[in-house]
Amino acid sequence: MYSAFWRSFEHYKVEESAEFGEVFPNYDSTCLELKIDSVSIKFSNNYPDFDYNHIVAALNMEYSDNVVGYYKLFFNFYGTVDDDKFVIY
Repeated sequence: MYSAFWRSFEHYKVEESAEFGEVFPNYDSTCLELKIDSVSIKFSNNYPDFDYNHIVAALNMEYSDNVVGYYKLFFNFYGTVDDDKFVIY
């Protein structure tokens, strides 16, 4: 999970450099803390098939003791990553 997060974080840093500077002023990697928030099973709402279900691992991003966003990784039931979500507040 952490390696996928860091890939997304690096993309964010490059692709959204202005926002990155606002959210992470004077960026110092030692001030960024990642905390696993939850691991859950998400059943799709496409009744009656339920054929798009996931195990979802979520972590919070804290920078200088402030929660600044979250990251979710969606695994199918075979263990393959289907999607991810990187959100900054």
